Amino acid sequence: MNKFWRNWQSRFSKRNVKPQHIDNLTDPQQITDRFGKVFVKSSFDSYADFSTVAELEAKLVDESPTSSVFSVSDIEHAL
Repeated sequence: MNKFWRNWQSRFSKRNVKPQHIDNLTDPQQITDRFGKVFVKSSFDSYADFSTVAELEAKLVDESPTSSVFSVSDIEHAL
């Protein structure tokens, strides 16, 4: 497992690459505004909105895999 994380860190942690565009936007303020709109649209009051909580739980159960496609050793071997 440690080998996996060492490889992960060496490949991804040292990158200081900033995306050129996000959702076809390049201006930082427009990107921030877009993020805010998407976040607000997808959030809800989980204490008051029981039906949305139940709907989300049902989706999570339906979409969760019953078995793992890859094992940790598969991923370590691929790296």
